[in-house]
Amino acid sequence: MPMMKDEERQPLLGQQAVQNAAETTREDHGKTSKWTSIFPQIQVTDPRFRFLPLIGCLTVLVNEGEYFFKQIGYFRAVEALYCIEYYHVHDPVVAHLGKAIPENMCKIDSIQKKVATANGIVLLVRMTSAFIGTMIVGYLADMYGRRLPLILHKVGTIIYTVVVASTYLGYPYLPIWVSFCGGLGGLIGANFDLNLAILLAAYNDALTSSTQVATYFFITTSMQYVGQVSFPLLAGKAINMDGKGGTPHVSLFISLGMAAAGLVISVLFFPETMKKSEPPDGPDLSDNGGDGKRKGIKAMIAAKAKSIQEGFQRSVQGVGATNVILLIVAMFLATTAIKAVDWLGLIQYPVIKFGWKYNQSTFAMAIQAVIYIFTYFILLPTYNKLGARYGFSPSSTSLTIMLFQ
Repeated sequence: MPMMKDEERQPLLGQQAVQNAAETTREDHGKTSKWTSIFPQIQVTDPRFRFLPLIGCLTVLVNEGEYFFKQIGYFRAVEALYCIEYYHVHDPVVAHLGKAIPENMCKIDSIQKKVATANGIVLLVRMTSAFIGTMIVGYLADMYGRRLPLILHKVGTIIYTVVVASTYLGYPYLPIWVSFCGGLGGLIGANFDLNLAILLAAYNDALTSSTQVATYFFITTSMQYVGQVSFPLLAGKAINMDGKGGTPHVSLFISLGMAAAGLVISVLFFPETMKKSEPPDGPDLSDNGGDGKRKGIKAMIAAKAKSIQEGFQRSVQGVGATNVILLIVAMFLATTAIKAVDWLGLIQYPVIKFGWKYNQSTFAMAIQAVIYIFTYFILLPTYNKLGARYGFSPSSTSLTIMLFQ
């Protein structure tokens, strides 16, 4: 027994071993803390959602790819078609070349004005349909989950790209104005801004920390600028594979393939984050046949309209309806200006003023993306630090930056 007690009093590890183990533990803890501070562990409500930010980033990156391949391909495609029409009137011999007319022969003011008009009409149709579709798809997102709007976004994009490619390949049997109808895809959710809103809603559903929601959503939205650095340049090469700008259909087909890939990602890999809730109490639609169903639908629409009205009244309370309307108008004008620059200015301005080809104009878009990345990741954090040093809140700092822009 005494021997047993003596053995029990002996430490299992020597003193030196204990010290070494403690030092190793502290080093590992320091390394873990360092990496954890840089790459914080995602806190999710369900283990299925741990890769959600990665899927969100991939979704936005694919969106950017299909957008730039489609947009630059459409610019060159519609220019080629208007170029054929122009030479049918002014030089039928050149017109017989059809879509093989070299791109540098299409840089005529009258052709470029028609190209700008066509893109303006597409933008108008797309934004108008997107405005209507946002309300519809937003309602579906709250009713049936976040995955459905992402799927509809890809379906709408596929429809748009198919319409544009069919117009180009089917000309002259299909008139140019058929391509304008591609913008109607916005009715079922072909809207990038709505796509981002759905991703934000999914992050709010799945992530438990509001800080992580903001962090990962910022990273997700920044993927559009990462994509803008490279995809326009690749699209420029796709429309110029023959050296004469005669392959816009290649760019459109790549856009179609990327949209299909995005559809696969949304269907197979994007997890549904919205929790299923009990169906709301409502009128019994089973009685009275069709009359009961019609009355029930009318009651649901009336209740929804009343809810929207009450929500608007609550939102403007203390702010004023006039200020809210002015804010909406300001956002409308700012968004219109941004879309005009992105859709027309960066791509077509160098073509008109400097005689560039469209594959050369893509460099302007890539440079814009580099400026965006520098602004968002370096300038804005620096401004916020300076604002905090001088006692400004983040909102005050942002407002000051906006006023000086």
